[in-house]
Amino acid sequence: MKKDYIWSAFKGLCIGSSMMVPGVSGGSMAMILGIYDRMIAAVSGLFKKPKQNILFLLVVVGGALLGMVAFSRPLSALMERFPYPVGYFFLGCVAGSIPMIFKRAEIRKFSIQIPLWILLGLVCVLALGLLPANILSEQSGIVQILLQVGVGILVAIGLVLPGISVMQMLALMGLYSILLEGFSTLNFGLLAGFIPLVIGCVGGIFLLTGLMDYAMKHYPLPSYLVILGFVLGSLKELYVELVPGVPAGWDILFSALAALLGFFLVLRLSKYDT
Repeated sequence: MKKDYIWSAFKGLCIGSSMMVPGVSGGSMAMILGIYDRMIAAVSGLFKKPKQNILFLLVVVGGALLGMVAFSRPLSALMERFPYPVGYFFLGCVAGSIPMIFKRAEIRKFSIQIPLWILLGLVCVLALGLLPANILSEQSGIVQILLQVGVGILVAIGLVLPGISVMQMLALMGLYSILLEGFSTLNFGLLAGFIPLVIGCVGGIFLLTGLMDYAMKHYPLPSYLVILGFVLGSLKELYVELVPGVPAGWDILFSALAALLGFFLVLRLSKYDT
């Protein structure tokens, strides 16, 4: 039992640290690490087994918060110093999760609905690029509070659904640099200004996890195929956000090795589902 909690805390650490990278989805990382289903079930069934589920979530969230605080600066430094290998490493990680998602979809035979469900997920991710930029910075007073609640619900979508990057959404709305500064400097006064966003996020998480838990248990095929579409869509966003262009010289070799490392690391980790 103790070993399980340590392993869950480590996975939370990985999720939190990866979420600080624009284009990387916390939900995708949870799926990659084999902890996604359990997290969804724990939140949606919070009051059915409160002691067990709350303890599990506290361990994961605690690890995630530690990862966000401890690795925000090192990750930023790595991305600035080695943009190609780091970018391709994350691309490899996401690509490595695709076989696991196919397995969980329990596809027994091909049908026309398979590509349609995947396409639906792909379109949903790409449509997020149509969100208005810097929407909160242009408002004040009660309007900004209500908008923060709405943005919090969007953040919940990014937290719950794999393939949708919370940090990418926040960057688009002009909030990423502010939150990164707040976490990296532990400026709680700055972070306190986002309490309405947190309220909207928490409410959205409970609503979405309940829907996702029901869908994955009763309709695994379409649920995991849509998730696969989310993940495939995130590859495009990851490339745009993390890779500055086409690698040249030694960067080609190091990028290829980093992508292979990420791919096979995820394949290995997927065998240790919590």
